[in-house]
Amino acid sequence: MDSILLQQVMAYASLIVVLLLMGLGTWVSFGSRQNHRNLSFSGIMILAALWLMALAFWRLPTLAGQSTFWIQLLCLVGSLIPVFFYLFGLTYLFDRRLPRLVWTVALLPNLAIGWFVFFSDMLVRESGHSFSLQGIGLKLFALHFILFVAASLTVMVYAARAKRRMSFKELLLIIAGAVFVFYAVSGILFSHYLGHGTNYIFTVVSLVGGVLIIMPFVVQRRLLVDLRLVGVEVLILIALFVFISDMVVSSETIFDFGSRLAVLFFLLSYGAMTTRTFVREIRQQRRNEVMQEQVIVMNRKLVEADRLKTKFVSLVADQLHSPLTSLHSYTELALRGEFGKLPERMREVLQSNIETLDRLMGTSKTFLDVGRIETGELKVYKSDTGLGSVVARLTVEAEPLAKRKGLTFKTAVPSSLPSVPCDSGAIYHALMNLVDNAIKYTERGEVAVTAYVSGGYVEIRVTDTGIGMTDEEIKSVRRIFKGGMSAVKLESRGEGLGVFIVKQIVDAHGGQMIVESAGRDSGSTFGFTLPLGS
Repeated sequence: MDSILLQQVMAYASLIVVLLLMGLGTWVSFGSRQNHRNLSFSGIMILAALWLMALAFWRLPTLAGQSTFWIQLLCLVGSLIPVFFYLFGLTYLFDRRLPRLVWTVALLPNLAIGWFVFFSDMLVRESGHSFSLQGIGLKLFALHFILFVAASLTVMVYAARAKRRMSFKELLLIIAGAVFVFYAVSGILFSHYLGHGTNYIFTVVSLVGGVLIIMPFVVQRRLLVDLRLVGVEVLILIALFVFISDMVVSSETIFDFGSRLAVLFFLLSYGAMTTRTFVREIRQQRRNEVMQEQVIVMNRKLVEADRLKTKFVSLVADQLHSPLTSLHSYTELALRGEFGKLPERMREVLQSNIETLDRLMGTSKTFLDVGRIETGELKVYKSDTGLGSVVARLTVEAEPLAKRKGLTFKTAVPSSLPSVPCDSGAIYHALMNLVDNAIKYTERGEVAVTAYVSGGYVEIRVTDTGIGMTDEEIKSVRRIFKGGMSAVKLESRGEGLGVFIVKQIVDAHGGQMIVESAGRDSGSTFGFTLPLGS
């Protein structure tokens, strides 16, 4: 009784190994089909699983007809294993996917063996738990088995030595794995009966061990790691497989045996289709991860390229600013007659040059400011500041610019306006940017700067009577507020950089920007708010 119980335990343990081998073979087949060795090796794994399943069921029959079926399946699958090893060796030899014609020619003799096994008594003679191979079927079977075993080993050796498709260590381990599998299969098929339990255990260990020895050289490690993602599904399939296997073993009639065996193979097919679905999902997940990693790397490169671009532009602007300042100073001295009296025509040329230099210096200063902002070097140092003094300083520089265009420059800053905690230099620079834009886009009329208290803030507005802005242009300016430098190119009026700089300065003070316009040719208002001190 104990011997029978031990035999059943070993058989059911073998069935669990069967499902794991079959599932792993299916996983390898679907997991990386572009690898030309995967198809033949996954076939070896699935055939080893089927052969082990037939061996396990053969040891647990309760119906007389079951033994014969499982012995016949042992013979058929056993004849296929060396063929797949031969095809596996060819993939090493040619290092590419084998044509279908090669598969067809290699597998064609197994049709004859299948006929000998299932439809004649020329090969298998079974008696209880013992069987033997006999007659002409035995000779053909043994010849086929030996030829393909020798051919597979020869091809692997030739691939290693002549084609250098594998290292010597890899060759030895693959041949060792193949020998273990061949020994396990031939030890059962060419013996007159199956011996004691230890022989059975040795057969299982030899078969599974041979497959596992070869696996690391064929299967990518990533495929095996991905199996962790479907661990629960694998356990469910194992439980169902063992349950239905027990039903097959306990069949009382041939009809029960056939129907339950059909259910068992349906479960195996369902497991294969489920594995294929899992592989597709995981493959898509891997592709998404790779794309995400590529996006991250690309983003880092873009950020680094943008940083280098900003650094380069700042460096160029800084190098240009000094000579432009010197040139501006000497030109003004010449215009004032410090180097002698000049003809009127020459004075007009020098005045035009000074205006051009003013624009170039303004552009250089703008690029310097943008560089400081993007590199995080723009800092504000707040102190209680009277905005009246800032506006007075602004008037000194802006009024001549307005007069040159025939514009009126006005300011309205009440003397009672309270002090504001701010960086006077940064606020002056922000206002100068807004006034410069207002003068630039106003052909007649005036530019006015006003300041007043509104709630807990001081509002400073620069209003002009210029070309105004459409609703779309106002939206473009507000996109600059939200998108920063990436949206500057959207600004159609060309004042994007100046507005961007003003926005950064105002943000650093905790204020908000103001943009208003009644439409085209109705003027516009740019400004900002600054919070009052506590």
